[in-house]
Amino acid sequence: MPTPRYYTKVRHANIGKFIYDFVRWLVNDHASLTGPRWEVIEAHDSSGTPSNETPSTTKGPGTMSSFPGGSSFSWDTSSTSGITTNDWIVLRTVTNQGADSFGDIEMEVYFEYASSTTMSIMVMPLNNFVKGYITSPPTFPAGAFGSAGGTLMNMIMDVTADYYAVGDEGMFALVMDDGNDPYWTYCGELDGASIGDPRCFVLWDLPNEMYFLRSRQNQWTRLSPLNNTTFCTASCMVLPYSAYAGIFVTDYGNYAQRPAMLTMPGGVWFNTTSHQHFAGFMRNVYLGSNNMPYRGVLGSNEYVCFTEYRNTGDTFCGIVFRWDGSTGI
Repeated sequence: MPTPRYYTKVRHANIGKFIYDFVRWLVNDHASLTGPRWEVIEAHDSSGTPSNETPSTTKGPGTMSSFPGGSSFSWDTSSTSGITTNDWIVLRTVTNQGADSFGDIEMEVYFEYASSTTMSIMVMPLNNFVKGYITSPPTFPAGAFGSAGGTLMNMIMDVTADYYAVGDEGMFALVMDDGNDPYWTYCGELDGASIGDPRCFVLWDLPNEMYFLRSRQNQWTRLSPLNNTTFCTASCMVLPYSAYAGIFVTDYGNYAQRPAMLTMPGGVWFNTTSHQHFAGFMRNVYLGSNNMPYRGVLGSNEYVCFTEYRNTGDTFCGIVFRWDGSTGI
């Protein structure tokens, strides 16, 4: 079973410092937080004469302290300058699910420090990134997607913010919270996918919507499992007890007040013509009621919840992360 790890409310003055720290956590090379130990595939330093590097295998593929360039390479932990805009890195999941006709069943994710306020993300579900493009961004392979096929998804934060994440060997969910205009995303595997859908990798591609909205369409992107070439973007949230895609725990008066309804599994449905399918349930992330606070904890810090809206006429519901049992909001 995947092991959840937590990026526990770390405050950063700018998004560049966050990106570097977050990547270190994902590859389990963080100074104080245990991460899910994703692999580093390739990193790009755009300063001076741009260069790409891959960590030395003598320290393992999951470290950022073994780039050949050492302190002169921006992504190395001994770097004297840190990353700068246009720097990027590609990581790979470590689910060890075997292989199919495309190779190892893993997902690669591209992270770019695109500007002083922007982190860009691209998902490569076919695990087919080609190293060696000393450009920013590089050339992406077939099947890559962000907000749509071949399009980067951008997360924006231009002030000091608190960052929260939960992740494991095959997914991460992230909140960027400035107390005013939070961003979030979910990236990676879903639970309960069909056996015929081994590469069920998805991305929440409306990061400025920090809530689940009843009947809201087109929140997710993925590569269709039917042909591995069509991009599915027509999508919505589903609950397991409902036959109607889009019904949430916010419906029917005080339904959300019932203790059993404080958190519910969140399923993802794709409605792209000729590619309709239920993909699976979010892992480590759940639907909350519309009566949850903007930010808060549930139980004994076993869950944290976020939303931008509250008590808005049975329309919105909160986003709930599995949490570490100790760190508060």
